[in-house]
Amino acid sequence: MKVTKTILSLVLSGGVLSSCGSEPDFQEQQNSQPEAGHDAVVEAAPMEGELSHTLEEQPSEDPHSFNIINGQTPETAVAQRTVAIRAGNSLCSGTIVSENHIVTASHCLETTSPADFAVHFGSSALNPTAVRDVAKIDYRGIPGSVANGQDIAVFTLTAPIPAGYTAATLPEAGMPLTENTPVKIAGYGLTNSNGTGAGTQLQGSAVIVGITAAEIQTQPGPTGQSLCQGDSGGPTFVTVGGELIVVGVTSRGNANCTNAYSTDYRFHRSWLDGILSAGSGGGGLDLCASWPASLGPCPF
Repeated sequence: MKVTKTILSLVLSGGVLSSCGSEPDFQEQQNSQPEAGHDAVVEAAPMEGELSHTLEEQPSEDPHSFNIINGQTPETAVAQRTVAIRAGNSLCSGTIVSENHIVTASHCLETTSPADFAVHFGSSALNPTAVRDVAKIDYRGIPGSVANGQDIAVFTLTAPIPAGYTAATLPEAGMPLTENTPVKIAGYGLTNSNGTGAGTQLQGSAVIVGITAAEIQTQPGPTGQSLCQGDSGGPTFVTVGGELIVVGVTSRGNANCTNAYSTDYRFHRSWLDGILSAGSGGGGLDLCASWPASLGPCPF
């Protein structure tokens, strides 16, 4: 049976938020993936100052597009590390990983021009407390499409993040992660199946049920919270010794939002380190070099 994977980003078109659409099944996506270690860099022309962004809150009429199910107002530590990504009328989420860098999903890159994007800070993507423009984009996978396990992009900002925000802690490449681990999830988008509340930052709890193909699979926890359309690019956190560690970039899920998949930060740590330390893709990453034998043959 063919399984459809739903992209978890939203587009605001003509005042109506709707799902970006569906992705083909796993095998078809594998066939379209780039070679292992693929990365790309797009740089913006020099800019002076910050651009002004005005957003108008408009309700949605699409009953199938919604954000974290049963989501709640984020705790401070989650809110300080989660941002909204805007590109024209489209909406994704992102995670702060340094004072100058934001991680999101590469399928959110319907355009690869840095000037088309803005990073919005605050509890509302529609009425942000601060906005930062994007100077450069590094990405893996296929812009605008889901490539399993490589759905990750990094925005370099034109100015540091605002005061009151902080970078999430990244996992070490060899950090252990197991099924049944509880996680915290966050993102922006619609708040319920009635299609209202677009652009509100929410938090939820879920549980890891699988780790395959450089992805982390989650399902709703006891409170019924899960990732869904509008959360693309947002964080999946685990708590270790009281510290939040971001382990996943929200990528895709099924149509009824009972399964969600996030790109695993651990398999891209070397690539990320290259960007954060040198401002470039760092020469790419051989994913198969760190692929656990317990997961079978490396798919990249």
